[in-house]
Amino acid sequence: GVADDTRRRILQVAEDLGWQPSTSARALRRARAGAIGLVLARNPDELELDPFVMRFLSGVERTLTRHDYALVLQLIAPTRRRIELAPYKRLAGAGRVDGFLVTDPQRDDSRYAMLIESGVPAVVVGQTGRRCPLPVLETEHVAGMALAVEHLISLGHRRIGFVGGFESHEHVRARRRIWRATLRRAGLQPGPAACADDSDPTAAAATAAVLLDPF
Repeated sequence: GVADDTRRRILQVAEDLGWQPSTSARALRRARAGAIGLVLARNPDELELDPFVMRFLSGVERTLTRHDYALVLQLIAPTRRRIELAPYKRLAGAGRVDGFLVTDPQRDDSRYAMLIESGVPAVVVGQTGRRCPLPVLETEHVAGMALAVEHLISLGHRRIGFVGGFESHEHVRARRRIWRATLRRAGLQPGPAACADDSDPTAAAATAAVLLDPF
C-alpha cells in the first residue's frame, strides 16, 4: 500500500539495521505455524549410524528453509507393535505445525485416518503396499535393492542373505520381496533372512543370526 520508492527505502533501512521479521507475528497474521512436523521412530544414539536418515533430514531442512518454514522434529522409541498417535495429535491440536511428513508407513497405518480427520495436510514418505488416501513420495530403493543383489551375483557370490528393519514397515517388505525375486531370476535360492524387532531395533542380532546361518 505504499509507493515503490518508499518501499525500497524502507527495505534498505531494514537491511542496514539487520532487521528480521518476527516469525511468531507472521504466524499470527497468516494463521499458520510456519512449521512442518516429523515424528521419527528412532533412538537418538542410532541416528548418526543411519546415513539415509541424516541425508533425508538435511534435504527436508534445506527445502523448508527456502520457503521460510521450520522443521518440528520429535523422536519416539521405535516399536513394531503399535503406531504412536499421541505425538501427531499433540502437534496438530496445539497448532504447532501446518502439515506432516509421515515416515515408515505400515500396510494398515492408523495415522492416515487420524490425520485426515484432523484436517492437517500430510505426505507419506514411502509406498504403503496398497492404495493410500494421502499423497505418497517414494524413492527408488526397490530398484536399488535389485542392483545390490545383481552386483553381488556378478562378483560370484551365491549365498546372499537379507537383513532388514521392522518387518511391519512396508519398505522392508518390498526390499525383501525384490531380494528374493532377483535371486530366483538368477537361478539361486534365497539365503537366510532376518529383521529387527523391539529387542533388537538396530538389527544387530538379526545380522549375526544371518551370518551364522549354515544355509
